[in-house]
Amino acid sequence: MAAEVQVRIKRSTLTPAMLAMTTSNSKWVMLKCLVVASSPQRRADGSYGFTVSLLVVQATDDSPSSPKLRSKMRWFAPQLRGLQRCGLN
Repeated sequence: MAAEVQVRIKRSTLTPAMLAMTTSNSKWVMLKCLVVASSPQRRADGSYGFTVSLLVVQATDDSPSSPKLRSKMRWFAPQLRGLQRCGLN
């Protein structure tokens, strides 16, 4: 199973090779990555976390002029009778 991840990072943290993939000088860059490894790591307090290795596929500028893409996914939200919604307090 493969997963795709998008990460937004500051331009100043990029390597010269990744900088060559971008066209403008915006402060932020969006990286499109593939997860190549994800191994669980046990912490000293007994909880678990993950060490994730990413393969960068594409680096694009995160400029406000770029069009926002909306998902074409339609979510199924069934009407459940008798359901009482709880507040956060």
